[in-house]
Amino acid sequence: MQVGGVLLTLLEYYVMNNPGMCKAVYSDADDTSTIAITGRFDVAMDDDFLSCYENVKAKTIILDMSDIRYMDESALGMLLLMRERFGGGEAEIILQNCSSEIKVLLRKANYQWFFAIQW
Repeated sequence: MQVGGVLLTLLEYYVMNNPGMCKAVYSDADDTSTIAITGRFDVAMDDDFLSCYENVKAKTIILDMSDIRYMDESALGMLLLMRERFGGGEAEIILQNCSSEIKVLLRKANYQWFFAIQW
């Protein structure tokens, strides 16, 4: 597929044209909240991501990253802001179901020091 004189794979075209979404599910029973992120996790998702966790009071937050198709450095910053919002380590934040590409990005950024990452 060609866009603006640039040849793109179908996956690249899909990622470009499908912004990310965020959905939060809360469970009071075990004081855990799960936030599922889908599509592109980038600066365009800033407000949506914030709205997913701004009212969370759980002590354990699970970020289900299984449906992320693209993640950039702005998403890394959003993760750190989320961690800071929850007391810089007072709540347990678990990054779960990461793709191999996202695992590489998280390792290079040494995020295993800030988050529980379930490889």
